[in-house]
Amino acid sequence: MRTLLRVAAAFALLAPSAAVAVAPAVAPPTLLAPVSSARLNPPFLFQWSAISPTQTFNIGVTSRGTRAGQSVVAVSYELQISDRIDVASHTLYDTIVDQTSYLFLNSQSDPSFTTNEPPNTPLVGGTYYWRVRGVFAGTASNFSRVGQFTVVGPGISSSIHALGLSAISLAGIARVGSQTLILVQVRDLGNFPENGATLNVLAGGQSIATSDVPQLNPGKQVTISAPWTPQGEGLVQISAQLQYSDDNPKAHSISQSEVVTAAVRRRTSMRGVIAESLGSYSLTDPGGNVFATLTQSRGSSVAFGLFTGQRVEVDGYLSTARGEFILEATAIKKI
Repeated sequence: MRTLLRVAAAFALLAPSAAVAVAPAVAPPTLLAPVSSARLNPPFLFQWSAISPTQTFNIGVTSRGTRAGQSVVAVSYELQISDRIDVASHTLYDTIVDQTSYLFLNSQSDPSFTTNEPPNTPLVGGTYYWRVRGVFAGTASNFSRVGQFTVVGPGISSSIHALGLSAISLAGIARVGSQTLILVQVRDLGNFPENGATLNVLAGGQSIATSDVPQLNPGKQVTISAPWTPQGEGLVQISAQLQYSDDNPKAHSISQSEVVTAAVRRRTSMRGVIAESLGSYSLTDPGGNVFATLTQSRGSSVAFGLFTGQRVEVDGYLSTARGEFILEATAIKKI
């Protein structure tokens, strides 16, 4: 899922200025499972809370002043496992994932095992320690407290079939009467290629799309999109359900709440660099900070993808939603 990140920057219409960043301390994730001193036999699930990094920034929306805003960036999580309580002095396993859970297979071929673990050797029976931290915008939070668990028996997991839903998000902003895309990531978490799954995407409890999931190989993922046009303002839950029978102990469902707005629009022009993430486009300042999310104006044919990575001037209608600036583009040109 995407996590809101407030970043420090200043931006005047048609002329971006230098960023002014203020980055207060970010609370680390809270470990949820396995509970302390749990006795486990792989595969098993690690779970932790999401972090909420907070920074502030101002963006000029008129020639006379500025107003606060937000940008959207992804937050990943680094999971470490050790046989020592301080973890850092002898890390055995180190991986980065983009969700707040991780299915640990303890497979001997897993590339996330470090050189501290003998080659082709998974964790054996005994006591281990783990911790997690958030990774975002080129920096990281502090690590969580250290958790403890015990691997029972030889600790070698059998090969398993497992598909999972790793993220759900919007490609843009939910606005009444305007089409957006619900994006769902499906990942192969097991040891075998998987095929034959069906994904059902819902908004407000109503099914809006059904799609077949293409074949996935172990460790690979695919993003499936479903068009959605909100019909009314308010808080709406978007969700996805995976129809598939496998060995994954986690439910094949994922959900997130979105605010649908009918924003006031102002005609304006803005300059910046086009950036793309999961099918969503935005304008960024020279420091790479997102200051406006881009959408197409109804009836226009602006092709943002042709300008990715380029500095441009975008004409359109500026509005706000969830504290973010939204520029509904009517025209774009390279500068």
